[in-house]
Amino acid sequence: MGMLLKVASGPKKVFNKAKKDLKEKGVRVYSMHNRIAIPKDGLKEDHFKDLGFKSTYMAIPEPGQARQKSWRHPDRYHIHDHGKKWVMHQDRHNPLNTGLKDKWEHWKDEGLPSYKHYRKWVKDGKGGILNLMEKADTSGRSKIKKGRKALAKG
Repeated sequence: MGMLLKVASGPKKVFNKAKKDLKEKGVRVYSMHNRIAIPKDGLKEDHFKDLGFKSTYMAIPEPGQARQKSWRHPDRYHIHDHGKKWVMHQDRHNPLNTGLKDKWEHWKDEGLPSYKHYRKWVKDGKGGILNLMEKADTSGRSKIKKGRKALAKG
């Protein structure tokens, strides 16, 4: 099963492994961001604050997301709740504690395109992204091409 992060001991170790795996093994099956799935038994919602995350309701939802609330980290990491797993990606711009210009750049470059993509995805009835992530090949650079092929097949 691709993209299922093995559980490390302790929330900080899990988060550090998630960051490393996102960079090395993340898959792009939905939008411009590589993503990684993290089991909830290794990283709990209660850990997010201690790891530097802030909760937000101001985010474009991902297909299959369990609820609107998500969590943003000052280093641009963004976690969405997908039921039994978290899905993490890294934004290009940091919408946390930034000026109006940075918030606009985030919305213009990431938010609006993601929203348009989300609406089309849902309209086309493609379901949640977690299933595609778990089926994607994570070896080498082929992961992006195979993720895109999976996305095209729906």
